[in-house]
Amino acid sequence: MPAPTLRRPETSRPDRESTCRQGPRKVLTAGDLRLPGLLLFGRNRVAKAAEPLVWHVHPGCLEFVILLKGEESYFADGQRYDLTGGDVFVSFRGQPHRSARPYQSVNELLWFLVDPAAEHFLGLCPQSAAPVREALLGLREHAWRADGQTLRLAQDCFDAFLQPRDPLFCTGLFLSLLSGLLSPGRRAPSSPGIRRAERYIRENLAAELPLETLSRVAGLSLSGFKRRFRLETGRTPREYINGEKIRRAKELLGAGRSVTDTAMALGFASSDYFSVVFKRYTRLTPSGYRHAAAGEVSGELDGGAVLPQPGRPCSPDKPEGTVPP
Repeated sequence: MPAPTLRRPETSRPDRESTCRQGPRKVLTAGDLRLPGLLLFGRNRVAKAAEPLVWHVHPGCLEFVILLKGEESYFADGQRYDLTGGDVFVSFRGQPHRSARPYQSVNELLWFLVDPAAEHFLGLCPQSAAPVREALLGLREHAWRADGQTLRLAQDCFDAFLQPRDPLFCTGLFLSLLSGLLSPGRRAPSSPGIRRAERYIRENLAAELPLETLSRVAGLSLSGFKRRFRLETGRTPREYINGEKIRRAKELLGAGRSVTDTAMALGFASSDYFSVVFKRYTRLTPSGYRHAAAGEVSGELDGGAVLPQPGRPCSPDKPEGTVPP
């Protein structure tokens, strides 16, 4: 496949964003938030695969992405980060980052931009602001898993700013949210039962996989399994199954299997239905993905990302130049 076109990362400026309180992509700007250092807060629902994010930076700002459901992947600092619901991703100040896939996945997420160098940071006195700044600037991990309390707090915080509520109430929620995000002790554990169910799904993708069977594998009641699975993976069991089938379909198509054979191997009722599901998750038809993986499609499919080859990791192509923190 042709080498990707290298390009300078775009500079993302919060002051170019406009407030939007309706629709699947809601955005609140600094003028709405009225909290020094919090420049942008948004919530986005992606119902079908969308255009990928190209290389971009946020000068002076950290960007937090809190994935509520679904999945997403990013490249930053030469590494790929694959997230599922409940995961948090952070890009550091002035750090180029982009989508790691040729599309943005079906998901729901919150994101915000924070500038630790802002005057009167978060409305705190210098002594109180100092440890918060230190914690933000001392981050070394790009991704981790948040606990349920932090995820609920993130949604409550955005809703409070959206309404809007009393500024003191909003400030308190946001400070609590930052505390939850920055506290390693608040990161969510995973349970052996759910891990068993995930492994069973991956090993039996051609089967029907009824939820009753999966709940027995996990050792939970049906209602308890559905609740626990969603809490730990950020996806319903059916969303997880579809995601794993699409992942395996990419491997088979990339290895040269026909669309019909791939659909049958993964238990889809027909190749037509398989094509509908595949395109919803990837923006490509199965045949389009097959040709692209074989190097038969020229041009940029992904705004700078490299289409993964079967059995090989994505190559983290570098943008021209770097942007200092």
